[in-house]
Amino acid sequence: MWKKIKSIDFKKMFSYKNLREFYINFLKAFKKYLSTNILFLTYVLSSVFIGFLLRYFTLGNIMELKALVCDFTISILLGSFGYLIKPKHQFKYFFLLSLFYTFLCIINHIYYTFYMSFVSVSLLGTLSMLGEVSDSVTSKLELVYFIYLIAPIIMIVIYRFLSKKKNYYEILKQDKDKRMFIRTGVTGLVIIFLVLITLASNEASRLVKQWNRDFIVQRFGIYTYTFNDLIQSIQPSISTMFGYDSAAKSFRDFYSNRDVIKEKNEYTNIFKGKNVVFIHAESIQNYLIDLEVNDIEITPNLNKLSKEGLYFSSFYPQISVGTSSDTEFTLSTGLLPSSSGTVFVNFYNRKYESIQNLFNDKGYYTFSMHANNADYWNRKTMYKTLGYQEFFAKDSYVVPEDVNDADYIGLGLSDKSFLLQSVEKLKEIKANNKNYMGTIITLSNHSPFEDVLKYGNLDFSITFDKGTGEFDSFGEEIK
Repeated sequence: MWKKIKSIDFKKMFSYKNLREFYINFLKAFKKYLSTNILFLTYVLSSVFIGFLLRYFTLGNIMELKALVCDFTISILLGSFGYLIKPKHQFKYFFLLSLFYTFLCIINHIYYTFYMSFVSVSLLGTLSMLGEVSDSVTSKLELVYFIYLIAPIIMIVIYRFLSKKKNYYEILKQDKDKRMFIRTGVTGLVIIFLVLITLASNEASRLVKQWNRDFIVQRFGIYTYTFNDLIQSIQPSISTMFGYDSAAKSFRDFYSNRDVIKEKNEYTNIFKGKNVVFIHAESIQNYLIDLEVNDIEITPNLNKLSKEGLYFSSFYPQISVGTSSDTEFTLSTGLLPSSSGTVFVNFYNRKYESIQNLFNDKGYYTFSMHANNADYWNRKTMYKTLGYQEFFAKDSYVVPEDVNDADYIGLGLSDKSFLLQSVEKLKEIKANNKNYMGTIITLSNHSPFEDVLKYGNLDFSITFDKGTGEFDSFGEEIK
């Protein structure tokens, strides 16, 4: 072996003539590749570019090499299947992929503006809810959200240019489609392998658990995040199909060996036999309690309620993508919402131990009141699962059709009109039932906030003292 190596003339191998010949051949092959793969390269580069734009406009990330590599890899892997299609039909495949990436970037940009996070695949089941809050979405639309359309537009321009040059006939002469598919696919897999073996432990953990979406998109790009999220979203369904018996046995064994501890304290049974009404105030946060602006209370009635009974101010909101419906689910069952999908939409056909059913067992009449459509968040169906006996939805209230009406705020019926009408319903419920338990869900604090004058004539003006550098009523000190 050593003799063979020694016999190689390295000097001749790396001579100027051989290097020049290698360079010329490489250049010819490279030019040939470029000339016969223009459409594919346009698709890949434009896809990588809009992925970069999304990170720039949402995370402010200018350059992350690994994210560019991952976007490039996903693009060429999916694009490689285009080589299995005849050249004159490849545009349709690449264009559809480009449209998909564009749609993905637009949706994520809009979603990030609202929620400072990225869309989960599991949210696809809730797209039907978008019509109900369309005004809230359209009121915040900006032209920048559609900058990603540059990718399919470039694809169309290049396609027309190539069609005029009859480029596809040149490609047909090459007859290398299957070989290009294999080479491109293998290239993508090799890059993925290199990325995986260079992952730090914290990167791998976040990628698998998907708990920090911003980090994943910033480090690995939007396409890797979406693909990874798809796997995470379908995993519970796969586990249920193939591992239900084992999981159910573990669940039963765990709870059968636990002792139920019933502790008693000074609060035990103090509300026994009382009627219960939960007021679910849309988008109200704790900082509003006791807040004053120019000596005016922002939430005077909530302030009174917080001092009349038990007031818990230190807690973490336990919501997932189901937002308001997740709050209802946790309140009703004491369970955390689903990390994948929305319980009200994806897991409505289950049996839950709920407050509503417990009250039903004690002879209470249970109900819910909300002046929105009954089908929104699948409440009409899920409420039956939870055990509500009646749901007073939008069709149970007098809701003005004219958005300029004083009783129409944001998404619909104002809280003032809603609560006044609900009081009349409560009187009737009280007259016909010894005990009752219900939830009342408000609406006015949900965006869009297009007519702020309907919220009252509060004075939010602020005066600034140039001498002290402070606001005299509301705000923070300027340094």
